[in-house]
Amino acid sequence: MSIHQATRAGKLGLQQTGNLLLARHEDRLVYVQIMEKGNSFMVYTAKGLELQETSCHSLEAVRLDDIFQDAFERGASLNVFAFHTVTPLSSIPIKTYSASKNSLTGIIEAPDTLKLVAKTFVQTLARPCL
Repeated sequence: MSIHQATRAGKLGLQQTGNLLLARHEDRLVYVQIMEKGNSFMVYTAKGLELQETSCHSLEAVRLDDIFQDAFERGASLNVFAFHTVTPLSSIPIKTYSASKNSLTGIIEAPDTLKLVAKTFVQTLARPCL
């Protein structure tokens, strides 16, 4: 089922132009923004977030998994996680294909990379006076 089919069937609630939907595939997060919507068409953009292995997005993904598990597996009607406004609407299977397994092992901890980080670290924190 596509996002368009799920929206037309009412499985994602009433969607309007500008709404954001969050999609999860394996260890990736993607947000989908509805750009235009008409009688029989919908234009949207899909943007991926950073790789979870290298950023704080892994923590966010774990919390999203907890919220979705509460909603879909335990049947909770209220979000028990303070300060999180994510409202799970539906869980729909979407046919996808994935052949990418990224590994940054050897890149992040490479001596040249660590030297470059050490060299530019202070510059990223300090703003030059004009």
